[in-house]
Amino acid sequence: MNKLHKVKRLCSALSIVGALAISSNPASAHTELMKSSPKADKIISVMPTSVKLTFGEALLVISGSSKQSNLITVNSPSNKTVSTGKVQVTKNVASVNLLKLNESGKYQVIFRVVAKDGHVLKDSFKFEFRK
Repeated sequence: MNKLHKVKRLCSALSIVGALAISSNPASAHTELMKSSPKADKIISVMPTSVKLTFGEALLVISGSSKQSNLITVNSPSNKTVSTGKVQVTKNVASVNLLKLNESGKYQVIFRVVAKDGHVLKDSFKFEFRK
């Protein structure tokens, strides 16, 4: 086999390997917040008893760990934490209970979740409560 033939075969092999690597790698999209209750940037007149976040992918739950992989914190207009208890996760939905509230103003929801593929999403949004 001459040198030119070997180079052509090597180039062909590398092209095939490259094509396989590209086609076997699924889109590396990260999870995102699909919807929330209460809805982001909305004004509500009835205070919810919990905040529920729905993501585009299932979330990771580490059983038996004292440290939670998914966190949701809700702060009142006076910057007091009003979320209580552990974050509950079912597939792609994370939720946290709220204290009984009646303070009017903007509440901030801060979250950090880990998708099953290991990607971390940190973000926040606000909703407003008016009596």
